[in-house]
Amino acid sequence: MRTPGIERRPARRLAIRIPVSLLLLLLLTVLYLAAFGFPDRLARWLVEKVDTREFALEAGSVKLDLLHGLRVHDVALYRKGRIGPAAAEARELVVTLNALACLTRRSWLKEIAIREGLFRPQLAFATEAARPRGRAFSRPFRTHLVLEHCDFAGLPVRSFACDLLGEGTELRLENIRAEVGGEEESGAFTGRVTHHTDSLIQEGQLESRVRTSVLVPFLTEMHATGLAEVFRRFEFPQAPPACEIRFRRRGGPDRSLHVEAVCRLPDCRYRGVDVVLADGRVTVDVAGTNRVVTVDPLLVVREEGVARGGFTVDLGRRTVDFDGVSTIDPIALFGMIGILSDSLGRDFRFEGPVRLTASGTAGMGDFRRTRFEGQAFGRDVGVRWIEFEACAFEMTQVGRTNTISDLRCRTYGGELEGSMQFVLPDPAGPETNTLYRFDGRVRDADFARLSRKLEAGDETGYRGLLSFVLTLSGRSGPEALRALSGNGALRIRRGHVFRIPVFGGLSDFLTELIPGLNFVLSQTDVRADFTIGAGRIHTENLGIEGDVLSLKAEGDYYFDRRLDFHAQVTLMKKNVLVGKLLRLVTYPISKLFEFRVRGTVSEPEWYAVNFSRDLLKKLGVTGRGVRLLPAEEESGRQGGE
Repeated sequence: MRTPGIERRPARRLAIRIPVSLLLLLLLTVLYLAAFGFPDRLARWLVEKVDTREFALEAGSVKLDLLHGLRVHDVALYRKGRIGPAAAEARELVVTLNALACLTRRSWLKEIAIREGLFRPQLAFATEAARPRGRAFSRPFRTHLVLEHCDFAGLPVRSFACDLLGEGTELRLENIRAEVGGEEESGAFTGRVTHHTDSLIQEGQLESRVRTSVLVPFLTEMHATGLAEVFRRFEFPQAPPACEIRFRRRGGPDRSLHVEAVCRLPDCRYRGVDVVLADGRVTVDVAGTNRVVTVDPLLVVREEGVARGGFTVDLGRRTVDFDGVSTIDPIALFGMIGILSDSLGRDFRFEGPVRLTASGTAGMGDFRRTRFEGQAFGRDVGVRWIEFEACAFEMTQVGRTNTISDLRCRTYGGELEGSMQFVLPDPAGPETNTLYRFDGRVRDADFARLSRKLEAGDETGYRGLLSFVLTLSGRSGPEALRALSGNGALRIRRGHVFRIPVFGGLSDFLTELIPGLNFVLSQTDVRADFTIGAGRIHTENLGIEGDVLSLKAEGDYYFDRRLDFHAQVTLMKKNVLVGKLLRLVTYPISKLFEFRVRGTVSEPEWYAVNFSRDLLKKLGVTGRGVRLLPAEEESGRQGGE
């Protein structure tokens, strides 16, 4: 007969062995799942439990992580109803579980870590009409989200961390900390974002220090090609720009976007133009087909000056409203704006201070809405070979017509007054050249100073005060010189025109013929009316009047610098009584002093029309400085007579 104590021993042993066995079995299972992963069927079952109405999850393997929870490899997330690549992929997904969730009533999901992920957000979102509304979280949750070495639509994300909270109809990303970019160019941003599931509104605040070049691939991937092109124009050789951004986006049929950003850009380049500092407030409003970007106020600082103002780009109306004041070098200013930079840099020089003001509206690719006005003042300005000590004008543009009025400049010691008008080509038309017209006058410019820009060599003859009136019209392009047309009149007072190199051959001939004449070939006045056209300047009444000798001529100056003139030398000035009498008496002799002028301005050729070698020999001169007409021209001339 067994005693009760003996019967209780096997039961006690069994009670101990069963929990120990279960514990050992559990330990072995955990070790197996950690070492070899979940069996395929169990892994698929776990993955299917994660599937939602919008997304489907695929995974290569699922292992148990003794320190965290689950470690999933080769993860892919697909948007249901879409055909194509996954919306998100990752080499590894680590899910850290909260073992005390049941006791603390906290979320069982403690942390989600994604490593070497690739995110395609444009494939993750449903259409606005299909996006669900009003979905609330059944219970509040809080977890930590970590990304390492990921790619978010072309944006390299070296690290990203935030607290992910869900409560009611709000999904919040708080305490965002991120480092983006590659090894050579990197940046960081912080902030928070909230998504309202009932109203489909996303709003948030971000602070960033990221070079714009880092964001270009992301913007291109998100089809924001216009903004990507703007960002591509920036360079930040030193520190990245600092921006504070607030945004609010509404989804659904009434979708809209509002962004406010305050940015500070130190030591940067835009379109290759160096900028010491730029500050600006940017506002973006998008609602339906209306898209408006406002930058106001805007401050741009360079070494030579400052630009202040603001502008609004209305992409719906395709207009730019602007208002600003600038003391920046216009070549740099227009280079940043992206207009006229090539022609300005080639044709203009700004060596002194310049002040520009402008306000109005400019059309984008269409001049019909363009209407603005401005003023300009500058010192030490050069336009090709012309120099202005000071220059000021007012400008208006209506449509394609730009008018410069009240033009007042001081040039080479004289005064220039006038107006200009430009008609820009229609972007939709076949014409690519700009039409222009100039009406103006110059009074008492220093001919000697002007000559130093026109010709090299001896400047002793370039004296006097130059005045002229000019009406000129033309068009840009390769045939610009031949397209010039106009008319005008010029006068040179108290000049030494006969000493100009172009008259060198005539002066040499006359001084050899009349010894000592060189001393009186000095004080002269010049008058001429002229027309411009067919690639030349034509005059029929060029007159040079000196105290002893005068000259009248007619002919052409071609824009390739060729000369073709007929000239006659007479005695004294025609408006002096003695001069009139001498001209009458000496008229038969003066016919000898007819000349044909050919060659170029730098190498003129003077031909004595009525002199022969025999006559020169009888006069005892060599004919230095002039040539005789070729035999065929001389015989032709005599036959004509």
